[in-house]
Amino acid sequence: MALTFQLIGEAVIGLGTLTFSVGAATGWLQDWSEDTQSAIRFVMFASTSATTYHLVKTCESLKGE
Repeated sequence: MALTFQLIGEAVIGLGTLTFSVGAATGWLQDWSEDTQSAIRFVMFASTSATTYHLVKTCESLKGE
């Protein structure tokens, strides 16, 4: 289950990266406010951090068994 969460976190950061890439290529990015861009980045990094933390804790608990 921890690996599934990790992959979901990676998918979120991949989608965010793709969103910024498409936004820059099409010119949409300049129309987005700094708050919107910051919110997208926050979601990306928070989900990746949370899922990585969860995976580390799961691995540590398995190591202790």
